[in-house]
Amino acid sequence: MTALAIPTSRLDRMAMALSGLCLIHCVATAVLLGLLSAAGGLLGSPIIHEVGLTFAMGLGAAALGRGILEHG
Repeated sequence: MTALAIPTSRLDRMAMALSGLCLIHCVATAVLLGLLSAAGGLLGSPIIHEVGLTFAMGLGAAALGRGILEHG
């Protein structure tokens, strides 16, 4: 065996880990898409965007204030 060769057992473990990650990705994607399609009526509502914008402006103001206090 050369110095750069990877043992077969390590390759098997890496392949199983990659397969497991693929399975998690595929299931999570299907669940996420299902949830998004079910929540489509709610997400299309203008109030969601108004609340989100208000939240983002509050967070931005807090971050700006903290940055001014820390950095002068």
